Amino acid sequence: MHVNQSWSYNLNERWSYNPNLFTGAELDTIINNSENTLLYTEMQSGLIGEKTSNNSIRDSQVSWINCIEDNAWIYQRLNDVVFHNNEKFYNFDLTEMQPLQFTKYPAGSGFYVSHIDMAYKSSSIRKLSFSVQLSDPSTYEGGDLLLHLRRKPTKMPRDRGTIIFFPSWTLHEVTPVTSGVRYSLVGWVTGPRFK
Repeated sequence: MHVNQSWSYNLNERWSYNPNLFTGAELDTIINNSENTLLYTEMQSGLIGEKTSNNSIRDSQVSWINCIEDNAWIYQRLNDVVFHNNEKFYNFDLTEMQPLQFTKYPAGSGFYVSHIDMAYKSSSIRKLSFSVQLSDPSTYEGGDLLLHLRRKPTKMPRDRGTIIFFPSWTLHEVTPVTSGVRYSLVGWVTGPRFK
């Protein structure tokens, strides 16, 4: 099992990251398998809002990584790193990881405006969010993951294979991709409501 134990955490910002979570070959496999409807759900529009207006919240393409034996290595790697990260930095009461979302942000139509991931109307809520950088940052422009922690948003690392963690109540966005394609793997970990 490949789990890089190099961590970075900023106590003032409440986010952490782990570089090199997956090897280059593993990242290529995750991207290339997105067309295989046995391993992933069929790619669909992730548009929220109207495409023709300025009121769009998100424009991307998304699919879900099926939790099956052939994908178990992805879920296991993430489960291990989520457990260690939570134990080291957050200490949230977590119960389960939701299905993983594979996201494609193409140039000219890839973005997600400022939002939070945590829902409020259920007994189990998203507590910890994460995003894995699948693309080589030299292959696209724009598409920055920004966390709104202060007046000026904090730009997250773009290194390929890096996983970024942040509490699900954190306001964040993905800026428009202006050239190339950005691929990411996004996940959320749930638990009982905060007390």
